[in-house]
Amino acid sequence: MGAVWAVSKLGEMAHKLMNALVKLLNRAAGSRTPEIAAANSGTTVANFIGMAAAFTAGQAGMVFSPFTVGSMAQIYRINDGTAGLFMSLELAVMALSAIFISVRLNRVSIRGLVLFAWVSMIIGYGQPAVFQSLPALGAARILAGMGTGCLLAVANGTAARCDRSATAFSLMAMTYCAVAMVMLILMPRVIDAWGHEAYFVVLAGLTAVMAPFALLIGRRVQPVRGSMAQNSEGLSGRRFNAIWIFGLLAFALLFLGLNGLWAYTERIASAGGLTYEQMSVAYPIGSFFSVLAALFGGWAILRLGVTRALAIGMVIAIASPFAYLPAGSVAAFALATTMMGFGIVASSVVLRYVLSEIDPSGRLAAGSGAVEALVSATGPGLFGLILLAGGNFVILIFTASAIVLVSYLFSFRPVSFAARAS
Repeated sequence: MGAVWAVSKLGEMAHKLMNALVKLLNRAAGSRTPEIAAANSGTTVANFIGMAAAFTAGQAGMVFSPFTVGSMAQIYRINDGTAGLFMSLELAVMALSAIFISVRLNRVSIRGLVLFAWVSMIIGYGQPAVFQSLPALGAARILAGMGTGCLLAVANGTAARCDRSATAFSLMAMTYCAVAMVMLILMPRVIDAWGHEAYFVVLAGLTAVMAPFALLIGRRVQPVRGSMAQNSEGLSGRRFNAIWIFGLLAFALLFLGLNGLWAYTERIASAGGLTYEQMSVAYPIGSFFSVLAALFGGWAILRLGVTRALAIGMVIAIASPFAYLPAGSVAAFALATTMMGFGIVASSVVLRYVLSEIDPSGRLAAGSGAVEALVSATGPGLFGLILLAGGNFVILIFTASAIVLVSYLFSFRPVSFAARAS
């Protein structure tokens, strides 16, 4: 009877989530300007599927970084700190790629860009399973970073131009969290059964499946006319300089602290005595609540206001690193991944919405992918250097929480602006 009740409750919850998703898709129709409305006419749902696919494929390198760091350490017989630096190389290239695309957002060919990203990511993620030398590893990380950066810039920039950008960012985050939940169930079992090389094969396969759907966005992102970025009170003004700089800093520090620690959660769990089979239970639990966090972010902006929505996400994000202190049990580790996943996803949805309110042209939101990648690259490297200098996981936990607290402080001014604008 208990099993029947549990299944019925899960079915009821899934039904509610699907209804919420349909409502979000219906509310996502439209755009900020007549030019884009005409360009996207009749293909709204397809465009949103494309954005979600591009965002999911672009996020793969970051969301699975704990397994990437651990697998590189095992395959190449290098220490955790060195593996973290290779992870940082990939994310640094990802940031540069996203910056390059974001400033050319109105002129790039989406189809050509997606095809390039698709090929480079498959080669970059599949390499460690075939050529196991450190130079080849470095080249592969560069290729993977180029592809993911391209996809993130296109997804974020396109979403920022939608009439309901909060809904768009929420849908994108929901998709990647749902995919991550499934993959986090499979990854530890794949590694246990076939070894760390198989992890990279699965990651390349995920890219091969997801990236082509990004073609549904369309052939080209249309230019926006009459945005803040182009009038006398645009981003070049002194007032807006402070607002957008503070907004990007808040976004950057959120990912610097949490993604830096996230890359070492697999190592923290291993040090606490957890097996990969136990991790395959804990990680998906956190990912499931990340899906809810993405839905919550879009809902909270519309119902609670941007200030309260961010406050809830940030408080959970600041507290989440400390949940890893007693990570010697599945329940404790699952709670920690749940808090971190909910905090970072809910907060990032709100902050991306804030950036889209500051600059409706989409360039600032497109650049957020570059910022996310850059600081995510710095995070594992920074935390790896702390370990190489004699630090331990407890120091990493306190460092992560402090960085996210500073992120929240930087968010006050841009959030205040977005609250007035909306």
